[in-house]
Amino acid sequence: MPFEPLGTDEPLEVTTPSRKPRDFENELVGGCFTIVGGSLAIFVLTWWPFLVFPVKTSAGLFKALLIAGIPVLIVGIILTRIVKLAGAVGFAAGMFIGAMFLFMNLNLELIGFNDPNAVRPEYPQTWGWVIPAAWFLAGLAVMLFAYGNPEKSSEGKG
Repeated sequence: MPFEPLGTDEPLEVTTPSRKPRDFENELVGGCFTIVGGSLAIFVLTWWPFLVFPVKTSAGLFKALLIAGIPVLIVGIILTRIVKLAGAVGFAAGMFIGAMFLFMNLNLELIGFNDPNAVRPEYPQTWGWVIPAAWFLAGLAVMLFAYGNPEKSSEGKG
């Protein structure tokens, strides 16, 4: 009979059930949602302290930046460490959007700098571009530090 087992005494390889291979499209969609969600989360964490604290004074500006910066960096490090490249891209995108928000918000505060009737902020006009640039570069430095060397992390995996 052609379909009978052979009945030999050769040991058979025992196969363990393996995980279902990942679907490429699902990986792409997950990465895209990570980038969009991560950048949106970073932007919201950057934005909300400026609604709560007045930024006309240097103390209020630094307070808002500090309260925004700590959770932004924590979320960015977690995103970068867990989701790797998609998390790092989402973190960088969120930092860029946050820097653009800071640039526009600070320049909106400084728009009446030459008007004698407008309420002037305490800080100089150069802070309108220095703080957003420092914000973005600090976020990129933290992202690169958290991302590490991708070749080093993949050496142990076979």
